[in-house]
Amino acid sequence: MSTPNTPKQHNTDIIGGVLMLATAAFFQYQMDPDFTDLGAFFPQRLIYLIAVLGVGLLIKGFFWPKYMASFMTKVNPNVVFICIVGLIWVYLLAWVGFILTSIVAMFAILWRLEPKGNRTPVRLAKLLALVVAEVAVVYFVFAKLLFVTLPVGRLWWTLF
Repeated sequence: MSTPNTPKQHNTDIIGGVLMLATAAFFQYQMDPDFTDLGAFFPQRLIYLIAVLGVGLLIKGFFWPKYMASFMTKVNPNVVFICIVGLIWVYLLAWVGFILTSIVAMFAILWRLEPKGNRTPVRLAKLLALVVAEVAVVYFVFAKLLFVTLPVGRLWWTLF
């Protein structure tokens, strides 16, 4: 087994394999038991593929390690924020539904990326209008034209 040349080098195959397995586990957790067999077919196969590739990376990392220097020197707070919002969005899709979670998530991301000097009420209203239009277009294309079932949300079923 080789060792790193410098202390700042990491076995990227192990790191990537662990991240892929965590991603597969997260998406498996999100699989709704109400999915039809046909509706769950493609996502389930992707989850299996991600898990198999993650295990393959772990095996490669343990038996044929390759150490590389870290490509990240500092953490970008905007990237961390977008990742956290994305994870929350995925988690809340089944509970709140596609339309509301998408509008809130996209608006939060655009608000965060907007320079602080530009965060006027008029500008934020324009951002909200843009987000609503984008979500409406995505919903129309996927739900109405392509007949893809998008999550309605359990919250709406219990309230109405």
